[in-house]
Amino acid sequence: MADSYIQKLFSERIGGKRFGKDLVLSAKDKIELSKNSAVAEHPEFTLIDFSSDEPDAMADYGVIEELSKQAGVWENRIDLSCTNKGFAQATQEYMKNVFGVDNLNAETEITFTAGIKSAIFTLIQSFVDNGDVVISVSPENEDVLNAVNMAGGEAYILPLCEDNGFMPDLDAIPEETVQKAKVLYINYSNNPAGTAVNEKFFRKAVRFAKKNKIVLINNAAFSAVTFDGTKPVSLLNINGAKDVGIELHSFSYAFNMSGWSVGFAAGNQLIIKAVGSFMAKCGYGKFGAEQAAAEYALRHTEITEQTVQKYSRRLDMLVSVLKKSGFKVKKPKASMFLYTKAPAGIKDGVKFKTSYDFCQWLLNEKLIAAVPYNEFGNSVRFSATFLALGENEEKTVMESVAERLDGIKFEF
Repeated sequence: MADSYIQKLFSERIGGKRFGKDLVLSAKDKIELSKNSAVAEHPEFTLIDFSSDEPDAMADYGVIEELSKQAGVWENRIDLSCTNKGFAQATQEYMKNVFGVDNLNAETEITFTAGIKSAIFTLIQSFVDNGDVVISVSPENEDVLNAVNMAGGEAYILPLCEDNGFMPDLDAIPEETVQKAKVLYINYSNNPAGTAVNEKFFRKAVRFAKKNKIVLINNAAFSAVTFDGTKPVSLLNINGAKDVGIELHSFSYAFNMSGWSVGFAAGNQLIIKAVGSFMAKCGYGKFGAEQAAAEYALRHTEITEQTVQKYSRRLDMLVSVLKKSGFKVKKPKASMFLYTKAPAGIKDGVKFKTSYDFCQWLLNEKLIAAVPYNEFGNSVRFSATFLALGENEEKTVMESVAERLDGIKFEF
């Protein structure tokens, strides 16, 4: 059947004439698509899913109740194109109480966003023209790459791997790349590595951005989820950070509000103004009732504290179980992800060429789902967001993992 004339009209930013024909699935997507067939092959097992990016809990009841109440308020019936004053004030106080950032102006240096992905797209569109360079860390930069491609820009990738402590080497960037760059994107606390950044690196990043006249963006979606005495750190703790950059925060992980697509940006006044201007031109504001519910969350940080306790407990158990099978794994300092080297094979058994091969074996043979990363060495990510109601069910899940892996010794 011949192509419709419409096929020839798509813009190059979404694939041009090849739109929809050159779909390339990521390793993660392939694992996701394999789940149903693996479940059908193993009716004796229940799927243990360590592959999810989403929190396993719903938003706090108080947050939901506030949304319901505010949805019935007459003033909230219309589009709220600006940031609610209560939300901005709560954000200012949250940044001070949780991160120690006490120099934010609630009126000019804070704005709501429709989640991290939307904020990244908005910022890239606001700064990047054809041929401009965005320096980005990898792995886990798909949203940035998509935004850069759609803006007609080019991405320069800084690898994050165990050898460099999952910290980007800014000194390794070629000078000609730096001269073309408009944006430096970093992601700390980091997904997938769980690295809680120190202020020393943030200071270096700020100096780099200022020296080279580059906009600095930190995706801080996981920054409030820290363990074992590690304190949350913000880019905005650093002197001069507001001169060059902005930080993006999400309610998805700190407050179990993934499906709400709500977050905030804080930092440089002019960048904040650009975010608001772009959102006004391309869409609508955030429903006032949602902003009020998010304000409630910001004022109840015990929600995050309870979530952190749960993830910390689960990660402790997961580390213990995986070590028994030969994994040289350490508990992360932040996020809900356990990122480690993937096995090369099983002693006296099957061999794995890539981390994707390992994850397919783990899913197909043991009905355990995890996420492969092959960008810089073979690595695998296990998430602590698996489904379990309470500590007893968590222990049951871990006992099942131990049972399924019993007697297996992975080689690395």
